[in-house]
Amino acid sequence: MKRLSHLCLVLMAAGCGCEEEQLFNPDDVTVEPAVLDFGVVVVDSECQRPITIANASGATVNFASYEIPAGEGADVFSVVPFTMPGQLFAAQTNTAGSILYSPKVEAAQDEGLLQIDYAVGDRSGRKEVALKGYVVASRAPRVQLKCPEVEGPCPQLLVDGVQRGQSLHAVVEIENLGTEVLSLSDVSLRSDSGHWTVQQAYFGIGPNDSPIDLPTAGGDPVEVKNAIQGDCGDEEGYEDARSLKVELQFYAEEVGLDTATLVIQSNDPFQPVVELPLNGVGQGQRAVVNPAAITFGTEAEVKEVKIESVGNTPFPINASYIDLDGDGERGADEPLCRPGERSAEDGVFSCSSARGGGFRLDGTDATEGGDDEAIIQIYYFPTDGESVRAALRLESTALGIGDPGTPGVFTVPLGGGGAGQLSVYSEATLDRVVVGYVVNEDETRIQGQANFVVENPGDIEVTVDSVRVLQNNQLLPENDRMAQNFTVTEVDGELALPFTLGPSESKALRVVFDRDNPGIELRLEAQLGFFHDGVSANPAMILVQVQPSE
Repeated sequence: MKRLSHLCLVLMAAGCGCEEEQLFNPDDVTVEPAVLDFGVVVVDSECQRPITIANASGATVNFASYEIPAGEGADVFSVVPFTMPGQLFAAQTNTAGSILYSPKVEAAQDEGLLQIDYAVGDRSGRKEVALKGYVVASRAPRVQLKCPEVEGPCPQLLVDGVQRGQSLHAVVEIENLGTEVLSLSDVSLRSDSGHWTVQQAYFGIGPNDSPIDLPTAGGDPVEVKNAIQGDCGDEEGYEDARSLKVELQFYAEEVGLDTATLVIQSNDPFQPVVELPLNGVGQGQRAVVNPAAITFGTEAEVKEVKIESVGNTPFPINASYIDLDGDGERGADEPLCRPGERSAEDGVFSCSSARGGGFRLDGTDATEGGDDEAIIQIYYFPTDGESVRAALRLESTALGIGDPGTPGVFTVPLGGGGAGQLSVYSEATLDRVVVGYVVNEDETRIQGQANFVVENPGDIEVTVDSVRVLQNNQLLPENDRMAQNFTVTEVDGELALPFTLGPSESKALRVVFDRDNPGIELRLEAQLGFFHDGVSANPAMILVQVQPSE
């Protein structure tokens, strides 16, 4: 619009027509700054700061009035005359004025409002400038935080778009807008998840410029020099005054929001403690499948399996089908789960999906239904009461989802005509095994053990193929150091794999924890997964908690 108004002048000078609305536009008058912050000012002193009025319209501006109304800071803020009511202000020109701040009450935060009324031609307009000031008994420091891509003070730090399993760094700057040196007594991080860490802190442009150790409670403080001096900053301060940069790292272990707080304690009289909220958002693909397994009886019936996105990133299910022979591949006689009802002619097990054999799941919307979930119906038509096994397979090119040990694949075991089941429990603590460790005689290792039970409460036999260690439901490689800390045996000897449990049969087992002594108190959690019946998914699992022996 500003250029168009100027163009109007050119066109009119050339004898061409121009719309009056383009020429007389009050919005082409601007006042800067919109917020005039006087910073920290000593009580009973005076501080004067400028404002600029720009007339970018194509016409003369007539100033009607400018005032700070009663109740809007008129007791401490005043206008230093820069133009008189009724004075004309030529097109395409600027004029400057000043506001005087005369604080009277110590330890106050003053606010005011400057109103400027004017007219462009016969069209009126008003501009407002917010006024702020902080009053102290003597010169003082003042904390201000700056965050990446945030203009002015930083209300919170957002680290977004971090893929699950990856990390991202962000820098928070601690500035001193006061008139005295800012002394930081403690800068610390409060994170319940432990996924936020302080990587380094430094003055200057980069971490190699002036690296420092952040202050801790009871230790030596860190000083941030003031860039201004005097009662209201009219004098220049330290030439080498620079902000302190704190580099934070967010590690997205899970999909979704992860919060923490950066806590800064200083000698700022107005804000001795500043807490900056930290928000990290992990991006990724995650899904859950329910139920984990299906058991059918001796009659024909239909049951449902639901796959649901619980991440914030879409992903495809490229194929859904019944794996009849358990080889993990779709054969010619294993069709995709197409829409429509199935019949006995489709076999003992068959499947149906309204979304077809392949579909896309959106990021979760946390509501029932929608494109973030899909329902697969499993049809069972028994023959002669025979016990049969199969599995529903959901395959995806997104390797970030899937069952433990099988990236991109969910497997739901199916059993008909009776089925085996597998449960793992501790007689002492039920859903978990608690291993209390002690330090050995030469203090080089820590060791402990605990007993538990694996049981088949079903009505057909179950074969356990392998026992593996997991953490956070993720299968650990067998050569992983954590996995090698655990050994599963029978209570009275070594465990031979595979082993078979008949209906209602159980086996007493023992988990042994043994590792080098780290020299500190150790507490950790892992899981034991019992993979069974040749299916590399949906193991029976139990949580193992390792802690010092009481």
